[in-house]
Amino acid sequence: MKLIAIASEPRINTLHAIKSAHLGIGQSQSAVPLYANDRWATGATERLLPYASAQPNHTGFSPFFDAMWNGLEATWTGQKSAEEAVAGAEAEVKVALGNDIIIR
Repeated sequence: MKLIAIASEPRINTLHAIKSAHLGIGQSQSAVPLYANDRWATGATERLLPYASAQPNHTGFSPFFDAMWNGLEATWTGQKSAEEAVAGAEAEVKVALGNDIIIR
């Protein structure tokens, strides 16, 4: 989590966003001068950022997301308790990703 916090720090993420023509991932970026002074970024942010989200660019993300979604859906529909859904998602992820994931 510490690495994610560092990598998504507004100034660092703003540099990436502007240099690669991407939107920022957080409202706090709109206050960073590099972002705030970029005409495309500010225009696009006003219209698109409220609907945007970020996902990790990693081949193991899909099995992780699928397990998480399955667990959420199972709790929403009453098929499993939250505890059962978490245990099931953890088991699914361990099978799919093996040593590529650390669960604490």
